[in-house]
Amino acid sequence: MSEKFDVTVIGGGPGGYVCAIRLSQLGLKTACIESRGSLGGTCLNIGCIPSKSLLNLSEKFHSAKNFEKIGIETGEIKLNLDKMMKNKDKAVTVLTKGVEFLFKKNKVTYFKGKGSFENENSIKIEGSEGTKIIQTDKTIISTGSEPVSLPGVDFDEERILSSTGALSIPKLPNKMIVVGGGYIGLEMGSVWSRLGTEVTVVEFLDHITPGMDRDISNEFMKILKKQGIKFNLNTKVDKITKNSNGVTVETSQNDGQKVKHDVDVVLISVGRRPYTKNLNLDKVGVALDEKKGLVYVVTGNPRPGSYGVKRKGDNRNSNSIIAIDLKKNQIAWTFQETKHDLWDYDISSPPIIYDLRINQKIYEVVIVVTKIGHTLILDRNTGKPIYDVNYIEVPQSKMSGEYASKFQMDLKVPEKFSDIQFKLKDISELSNKKKKEISKFLDNSIYGKYEPPQLGKNLILFGVHGGAQWMGAALDPIKQNLYIPVNNDPWVIRPEIISTESITFFPNKLKKIHKSYLNKCSSCHGKRRNAINKNYKDANFKYIPGLVGFNVFPELKFKMNNLKKFNDQHPSLILSKKELIKFNELFNWWDKKLLSNSQIKIEADTSAWSRFVTKDNNLATNPPWGYVAKLNLPTGKILWKSPIGNAFYKGQNMLVGTEIFGGVALNGGNILFVNGTADKKAYAIDANDGKVLWSYEMDAVGSAPPVIFNIKNKQYVSFVSTGGKALLYKEKGSKIYTFSIN
Repeated sequence: MSEKFDVTVIGGGPGGYVCAIRLSQLGLKTACIESRGSLGGTCLNIGCIPSKSLLNLSEKFHSAKNFEKIGIETGEIKLNLDKMMKNKDKAVTVLTKGVEFLFKKNKVTYFKGKGSFENENSIKIEGSEGTKIIQTDKTIISTGSEPVSLPGVDFDEERILSSTGALSIPKLPNKMIVVGGGYIGLEMGSVWSRLGTEVTVVEFLDHITPGMDRDISNEFMKILKKQGIKFNLNTKVDKITKNSNGVTVETSQNDGQKVKHDVDVVLISVGRRPYTKNLNLDKVGVALDEKKGLVYVVTGNPRPGSYGVKRKGDNRNSNSIIAIDLKKNQIAWTFQETKHDLWDYDISSPPIIYDLRINQKIYEVVIVVTKIGHTLILDRNTGKPIYDVNYIEVPQSKMSGEYASKFQMDLKVPEKFSDIQFKLKDISELSNKKKKEISKFLDNSIYGKYEPPQLGKNLILFGVHGGAQWMGAALDPIKQNLYIPVNNDPWVIRPEIISTESITFFPNKLKKIHKSYLNKCSSCHGKRRNAINKNYKDANFKYIPGLVGFNVFPELKFKMNNLKKFNDQHPSLILSKKELIKFNELFNWWDKKLLSNSQIKIEADTSAWSRFVTKDNNLATNPPWGYVAKLNLPTGKILWKSPIGNAFYKGQNMLVGTEIFGGVALNGGNILFVNGTADKKAYAIDANDGKVLWSYEMDAVGSAPPVIFNIKNKQYVSFVSTGGKALLYKEKGSKIYTFSIN
């Protein structure tokens, strides 16, 4: 079994290692993954520390060369560049080893290697000692940044340098061009200028150090000019080419004058960008558009999930797709699907970046499939849908203090791949016996995809685990089809009342039974009937229900009046039927008092979430309960829905399909692979018509997408069996199943 951590930090820089140490100090089992081989990040290894070391040493060298001017004769001053670099490296080593010592002291597990996501709870580490996978509850990405080059120009760190290469030049250059007048380029230019290199700075703007106060910037440039550095402002770099002797840099000024510079090395210092390569962020709901400098993320719903009186308004940025501008470090745009979410309609599927072709026109889009059955296709630049979006008026909440949004989105195009609204026709195919059982439950139920939860009512809908889930869809970029694994399982939401207030006054006729409650019931169910008892050490205490709102729910009231059921559940208590009826009267008065008193805080949350099932534990709706849908993006039409999962309805010979908590992967040969069905099987289906080609039973359910790869021109597909109690499956998986496709 792979090692399990509470938190894993990817990146061992100043943000990552400080975070990891503090988390471990707070009692969390913490891991940190660093690919460089030494901790400290850019700052300690190739940034602040080595650059300041060289600045200090170069300043001393420059001062020593000018001692003669003030009457100090020392003889010829010589530069030993190799020794200077070793001194710089020593300072770096001391500090990075110090961080490693702090990891050991604070019990942070340190992995040397490259970390990447398998899914939101599994991280693959590729290091010198091989590959391993660890499990983690939470992950913090702290991978820092990397230098940006000019278009069409690649760093070789020999003649075309980033700031990293500029820290380790083996031989003193005669001439250097620094492209970019920011502080990093100027810092390194200053080092080499002091050591004897002729340094010229080329800057596109009319001043250096953008963002700095202009007066300070001007004074700073005067100091650097006195040091011998030349400046070409208002100058653009047109071309950089390597030659036998060094590098040629071609520039043009605002007045049109073109200049060629033949130099030994060129340092490109035009900025940095977040380092996100090979993290597999798409597997955890993050998509990066490198050309535009935008990251697209999806967000969940705020808590509590079914009661929003403490979060009034639409709760903007929840249940949304958000574009983050990396250059400006701010949100570029937000598109919200569900306003003031009361139904657990979080957007959980990862975004897909794609250039969509419709009638010879190209749309730069980001695509997200959702729990509600929507396929959101948004312009990557603006966040606006490319298809019209309708907003419909929806029912308002009847719960005190609730402010449900009046309007919600209803998307007509593309076609919905699932419908989260429960309807009576959804039980039409079931047996008469089951219909009768379900109909009785429906008497005290409400259903509708935007029907707000109500106290005392069961809200039935398909959205909790319905629609598209965490692993998202597979895209065929050539045929422009989307393959979506869909869950079609109904759930029940029943808010419960939780009171943190006590009633001090009771009518005379109820005082005696209230005293009896305090003596016989409150040790478990709480003095306020909220089941809160911090001193209770029994591990099973968490399963003891609160009794606030007890009389609201008919099925609970029935138990209260049933002496046998009560005595079976409370064998240590001996109560008469008369006493039970009296308790029922007490709770009825108590609840009405709470509900009628606007000064009393009553909180409702979704502690009562459950699948909508029959007595024999079958889902209480028509199958299929899980399928794959094929959507054509240019037309917005669903081409087919194929039930996947070889499970049968108990008592009836009906192939029903199962919930799918894994994902799908498409190969170039029109074969779609499916993992994560409740029957523990891996599937291959024909992408043209959705028919099952083959299946293989694994040791447990696989809640991860299949992986397709090539080795020596041979194609393979792997399925991981994970299991997991979060998905209500008992078996724990531990195997990888790999098949040859060719």
